[in-house]
Amino acid sequence: MAKGNKAKSYKSVLSTLNILVHDLPDRDVKQYTSELLESFLTSKSKDRCWSAKTYRNQWQNLKSFFTWCSAKGYIKKNPVIDIPRPKLDKALPRFIENHDVKSILFSTDSYPWKYKLERSRNIAIISTLLFS
Repeated sequence: MAKGNKAKSYKSVLSTLNILVHDLPDRDVKQYTSELLESFLTSKSKDRCWSAKTYRNQWQNLKSFFTWCSAKGYIKKNPVIDIPRPKLDKALPRFIENHDVKSILFSTDSYPWKYKLERSRNIAIISTLLFS
């Protein structure tokens, strides 16, 4: 991981931990259970209108912290592992604007093809690609 990304990651984890400690103060790291953390994430998600991506980022930040705690021996098991991650919405495919489609078809039709059949074939191929 690049140095800049590592610092950004630490800041993100610290930001999530600040929210956690503010909402659930005076707790030992061993007192954070899967149920408690899932309740925290769910309530914050509703209060702050988090998107699935934001929820997932917060989940990942908590997972990173508790993985570190587990590696250092502060806890036996990472409680975040038992919390399901939300599915992210799939991005809609990019599309070509109507004027671009017309421009491509016009260029294909007006290109000086050597044979008439070649023009028809290429228009059919490009139309198939554009409209499917």
